[in-house]
Amino acid sequence: MELKDVAEWAESFEPKPGLLAFLGNRIGLTGVLAVATFLLPDFVEERGCVLLPWQFEQSTFDEWWESLDGDRSRIEDVINHTHLWDLFASRPDDPLEQHAIESLGRLVANSWERVLGADFPDRSFTVTCSNDPDTDYGPTVTFYSDHTDHPV
Repeated sequence: MELKDVAEWAESFEPKPGLLAFLGNRIGLTGVLAVATFLLPDFVEERGCVLLPWQFEQSTFDEWWESLDGDRSRIEDVINHTHLWDLFASRPDDPLEQHAIESLGRLVANSWERVLGADFPDRSFTVTCSNDPDTDYGPTVTFYSDHTDHPV
């Protein structure tokens, strides 16, 4: 509730509204459902790979399958990687916004890890949130599974 647009909205109220008021009044039902779907996805399975549903396209999957010689962990890592800067406009010169988008990345990674564990209890996943300026385009979240414990 510290971001500028939230603070400006809350300023006009006495007493100051909380998170639920912000969700109900500013985000709305459709927005909250979209966020919930992003944080709690119904994963897609293809040839033993676990994939984010909005990242999965059969033709793209087939191309990665071919170019990575069916290495399911690498295919998952590539297809599932999500650059948060692609989703949310962020001002790199605003430290509060940078902190917020990095916090969001950790929250997304934590959420995906929990859902993966619940949906696939017999599999082992690596979920990462990185923000290395040398290798990533802003905060980036991805996951892949250890296919040695889950052969197809």
